[in-house]
Amino acid sequence: MLPHEKDCADRTSGELAKDTYEGVTYDHALPQGWVNWCERHGIDARGRFVWGYPEGAGLAGVPLPLTFEAMIDLGKLAS
Repeated sequence: MLPHEKDCADRTSGELAKDTYEGVTYDHALPQGWVNWCERHGIDARGRFVWGYPEGAGLAGVPLPLTFEAMIDLGKLAS
């Protein structure tokens, strides 16, 4: 289960990613085009996502939310 942002303000995105996505290859550098797209939709992705390469995702990768609120925002982007 993803933590709420208010409960993890003292943790780094690296700590959250390590705890949440153990065994998944990920990168803290988000594609700038995706970050810009998020911003155009009113979402600040910085520090709230990592870019993941789970098995089967292919070379492009996918955004992986680090908090419950980031997961909600990801759902808004998908709709």
